[in-house]
Amino acid sequence: MTDTTLDRDQIRAILVARAEVLARSPESEPAGPMVDLLVLSLGRERYGVELHHVEEIQPLRGLAPVPGIPRIWSGVVNLRGRLHPVLDLGAYLGLREPRSYESGAQIVVASGAGLMVALLVDEVAEVVRIRSDEIGPATADGREIIRGITPNLLTVLDLNAVFNDPKLVVNSD
Repeated sequence: MTDTTLDRDQIRAILVARAEVLARSPESEPAGPMVDLLVLSLGRERYGVELHHVEEIQPLRGLAPVPGIPRIWSGVVNLRGRLHPVLDLGAYLGLREPRSYESGAQIVVASGAGLMVALLVDEVAEVVRIRSDEIGPATADGREIIRGITPNLLTVLDLNAVFNDPKLVVNSD
């Protein structure tokens, strides 16, 4: 065995080094307002929605189809006695054809524009925090529902604009 006994000067040097590390001020968050985004996966695409819009996240269960509604609406789900319309977010964004229930799909119950809607997504990936000013301008595709793009190419949706979109209205005529 080797002798690992430390002398008084070595102990003092170790304690001083530890004290210097502990005395450092914590790294502060970057200046400016921050925004928390829930990252949603739709196939290979990733979208972010502001976390303050999100009420809950659930696996998709008990989807009841509703006849005569636009195909972007998958139906309704009952969560604790309350019915929520289910919007197939991938179909709404034009990423895929509307689909039926698939194992592993999730719903994100979100509120905005005075509505509460369950968004059908493939996966809820994570929550990220970024500075508001890091959300760059949206592309010039004329879609007001996109708030902007983050430096890591996350498309941030404006849920108030999504829920106000006239193509979501179901006419009873």
